[in-house]
Formats: sequence, C-alpha cells, structure tokens
Amino acid sequence: MPVENRQIASGAITDSKVSKNAGIKGSKLEIAEPGQILVANEQGRFVPQHVDFDKCCDNELPDDVLRAGDLEAGKTFIGGVDGVTTQLEVNNGPNTIVVTNPKNELPADVIVVVDNVEPKPPVTETVYVSDLEQTPSYSTDGSDLNAIPVTQTSQTRMVGYLIFETPDPPGSTKQYQFTHALGYIPDVRVMEHSTNSEIDAEVSVDTQTATVKLSDSGTRLRVLVQ
Repeated sequence: MPVENRQIASGAITDSKVSKNAGIKGSKLEIAEPGQILVANEQGRFVPQHVDFDKCCDNELPDDVLRAGDLEAGKTFIGGVDGVTTQLEVNNGPNTIVVTNPKNELPADVIVVVDNVEPKPPVTETVYVSDLEQTPSYSTDGSDLNAIPVTQTSQTRMVGYLIFETPDPPGSTKQYQFTHALGYIPDVRVMEHSTNSEIDAEVSVDTQTATVKLSDSGTRLRVLVQ
C-alpha cells in the first residue's frame, strides 16, 4: 500500500537519506501556474511565484552594480584597485587600450611595453638574397651575380618583424629567396614598395627562408615577414 503523508513522521526523511540520484521528476512537484518559478519567501520556504521582469530590481540595484548607461562612448571597463572598476579609452596613447585592426594587426604607431625588456629601435642593414632564376647563391659579400643586395629592417625584441625592400630600379628579377631565420613559419605579406598595397605573388615559407615568385618582373617590393 502507498505510504500517506500523515504516516511519515516529521524528520523521518532527511536530506542525507535522499540520494542525489533519486531522479525525482518535475511533474511530481506541487502544481504551480504556468510561468511560475520557485522563490524563497520570508520564512525561507520555496513557493511558486510569478516574476515581473518590468518591475524586477528597478532602482534597487546596489551602488557597485554596473549598468549599460554607465559606460561612456569609446571606453571600456577594466578591473581597478581593490576590485573597483574604472574606464579607459579604446585608443592609442598613454593609459589607453590598444585595439587591433580587422586583420588582427597592431597600429603602426603603438609600442607594446614588455616588462624587463628595453625597447630598441628597428635596425636597418643591407643583406643579400638569392635570385632563384639563376643558381641559388648564399653569398654574404655580394660578389656573385645572383646575390642581390636588399635593405632589411628588423625589430625582434618588441613586435617581432622583418621588412625586406628590394632595390630601385627593380631590374628583371621575378624570384627572390629571403633568409629570415626566425625558427618558425611566419606570415609573409608581399607589397608594392611605393604604395604598400599587397600584390599577387606565389609565396612558400619554411622556418629559415621565404621564397617569393612574381608573375612578371619590374616591381620593387616591400616584403613583411612576421
């Protein structure tokens, strides 16, 4: 026979005697009205209640709760001292948030300060690259005809990039092999030197070199390896 409520002594069934895997169905709970949820009342008992979202919490939020209207245009919240939030501008310059562009690149005029690393200016030097239309040469003195001197600008301590600029006039070379020696396979962008606009080129990259093949000669290049 089923056990009725009056036959169960108060306190006979305690929390510790009910398995967490009891699997009591919601349909077996006390019947409530559509849209109600269980809310603790003043006596700590759970009772079904309707929630009026239009009136809930209206002007009753604690002072330290952030509202959408608290956020000023062009700023974002960050954690401050002692857990007090503060706002910083999303911009460039001191005490601002640095934001990348849609290509996930940092603005050119932003210096990212790294602790315990002294910022150093980019270093520009002349290096030699191979003209792959002839027998590849890795000469460092430029004595071979197919060793082409190019300008290399590098900054590896802060941002980590190499920029190769081919000579002007560009001559008839259509294939270049640049030695970057970064130890990983970097991203390579091939740009027309005067406009910085990307151009179509066949690029192959490994951990030491980047090979650029153009469809035609006569273009001065700026090659960004990062």
